[in-house]
Amino acid sequence: MNPNYIFAADFPDADFTWSPDEPTNGRPVQFTNLSTGEDITQFYWNFGDGGTSINENPVHAYHVLSDESFNVYFRATNRYGCSDDTLKTISIIDKYAFYVPNSFTPNNDGVNDLFLPRVTDVLKYHLVIYNRNGEAVFQSIDTEEAWDGTYKGVPCPKGVYTWVITYIRYSAQETELRQTGSVTLIR
Repeated sequence: MNPNYIFAADFPDADFTWSPDEPTNGRPVQFTNLSTGEDITQFYWNFGDGGTSINENPVHAYHVLSDESFNVYFRATNRYGCSDDTLKTISIIDKYAFYVPNSFTPNNDGVNDLFLPRVTDVLKYHLVIYNRNGEAVFQSIDTEEAWDGTYKGVPCPKGVYTWVITYIRYSAQETELRQTGSVTLIR
């Protein structure tokens, strides 16, 4: 090898993508390195929310209180110290919603037969429905499970029932929230 030769390395061309295409609040986002060039050995990510990574294909979750966009900075460096960087904007969608109906008519006519609160995009959920004596007549940890107005398979009498929902939002995982209200069962 001639000591007078200079070796010139190609610069990398930094690029990346993420999945899912429309990331939502608190859910993992898989970042994938699409950089081209030889001998890329170092990676640096700044997710725009204070989080960073040196992994080639990191996973990161964003926690937002409403829809928000972040500038993601990515730098790829080859073994010769040559680097390239790129910046892309990622939009995080907060799909959180909270709605509880105030009445339902479980008479099997196909209209408004079930009591189903709409609590979406939460990490943890617990619904309890109490009768006027304070007895729990229904419980669920599944946001898609509705109450059909029965207790142990027997139709509950018409009247007002109290509901309590405790839940944890993806945006505030250290805080358990509690909502209470009433629903009228109409026969």
